[in-house]
Amino acid sequence: MYDETKTSHKTGAHSPTSLLVVDEEAFEVREETQPILRSAQLVLHNVPQPLLQPILQLRPPTEFEPVELISDIAPWIPHRVNQYTSDYPEQSICLEDLVTVAFRVSECNRIRSIEATYDNDTATAKCVAIRNTHFHIMLFHGETERHIIVKMRRMSGCALIFQEEYRAIMNAAKFGEISRRKVLPTLDEPCKNDDFIPLQDSILEKNLTSMKIYLHSDRHDTRVLALEDLASTTNSDLSFDDTALKASKIIMEQNSGIRESVASIILTKEVCAFDDKYIRSLALTTLSNILSTLSKEKILTPFIQDKWYTLSLIPSLIDEIKTASKYPRNASLAAKCLSELFANSAEARSQAGDDTLIALEAAKKVGESSYASLEEEAQVAIDKMVQQHN
Repeated sequence: MYDETKTSHKTGAHSPTSLLVVDEEAFEVREETQPILRSAQLVLHNVPQPLLQPILQLRPPTEFEPVELISDIAPWIPHRVNQYTSDYPEQSICLEDLVTVAFRVSECNRIRSIEATYDNDTATAKCVAIRNTHFHIMLFHGETERHIIVKMRRMSGCALIFQEEYRAIMNAAKFGEISRRKVLPTLDEPCKNDDFIPLQDSILEKNLTSMKIYLHSDRHDTRVLALEDLASTTNSDLSFDDTALKASKIIMEQNSGIRESVASIILTKEVCAFDDKYIRSLALTTLSNILSTLSKEKILTPFIQDKWYTLSLIPSLIDEIKTASKYPRNASLAAKCLSELFANSAEARSQAGDDTLIALEAAKKVGESSYASLEEEAQVAIDKMVQQHN
């Protein structure tokens, strides 16, 4: 499955020890004629020397860290693992000690921004990838304690995304190499495609009207589909024309009710039937897409003059950031929203005090430990906040 002789490119290390991170384009896989499913096994020959070793250090909390962000995040160090049996189909045998394999897996999850909860008693990690794809990682002893078997099982969500994470984690566990998530190229220029038919404004407006109706549905799946559609429609990086820009302007300037519906999810403090992590993630994704799309076109400032943004939205975004240790993806999206607001609103910057900076710094430290994109987005928000104040 893997080209083990491929030379990887080293990037800046996250720690003093050797960490080999490869770009997705630099990591080659042989073309496959059949899909690689959960029962696939990795070939175990010509195994290179281990490249990624564990650092067993805990992160001390900052003196004034918000209580919601005080985290016991530490390297995944299972107390014990179960002996391999035929009940668990073999996935990959790693000729390394348990601590090293566990660290490689957790570091792969961090760099690829996978939400993960680690159970040291059962040597199990419960993970959530993009598009709400859930999977478990389990570690077993093989013939000896230096034969660690890594087992992965998809629980729900997209099978293609699971396969992408499967390959990345197995490669990290065996060889200590981590491939960053492939990022789609941004569309700085319009798509040159003669067969492409632009979406008519009337169709876009009808589509948004339908979304408004679905957002008020009493069916959970209907609301999820509507929010997924909104998140996709407002994503300028995936749009081949100005659909994202048109949709963002309609949502922000017309009395469509969509902004209010999305905002109500973000502002909700009480847990209700629909207030799950994924729905909040989709709402925050839609908001960050809209703010980013309008900011790129340098037309965001007129849309955010309403005091609602500073009095209601910003405090809610800060509260979301304070949950970083539990919900790092949502905290990352909230930090991205704050960045755009700070860059385009003097009033938003004036509302950002020491408590905001403390929350962002604490979230950044959580990101350093477990979720790379949170670290990046928190740093961007801090930079824009400090630059604008200066």
